Amino acid sequence: LRRSGHLPVNRNSPKAAMRSLEAAAVRVREGASMVFFPEGTRSRTGGRTGDLGEFKLGAALLAIKAGVPLLPVAISGTRAVLTPDSLHVRPGQVTVQFGKPLSTEGMTHRDAGRLTDLARNAILEMLKK
Repeated sequence: LRRSGHLPVNRNSPKAAMRSLEAAAVRVREGASMVFFPEGTRSRTGGRTGDLGEFKLGAALLAIKAGVPLLPVAISGTRAVLTPDSLHVRPGQVTVQFGKPLSTEGMTHRDAGRLTDLARNAILEMLKK
């Protein structure tokens, strides 16, 4: 995964997780894009809008640290295509919706919770459509 540019986050070690975010912030400042799955896991209940889990702060912390906007993206239909705990991909339709970028201008790490809430609410609205 590292050879393809992935930066794994060790959820069991806050220090290691922060080192991953620092490395990611450097890459983002250099022009790279990063993708986060802010719930930290795949839904076991089908991913209906009411089942959207709590978001972790990593994406917001990275966006603030790198000084870039955070782009909310809603993805639906993936459970039918690739169920949790399976490597078997099935045919199906997946929908990807892009929200409006959320500015991080003037934010500090203390604003990560607020930015995370804004992103989660934007994604919820997209999933309702």
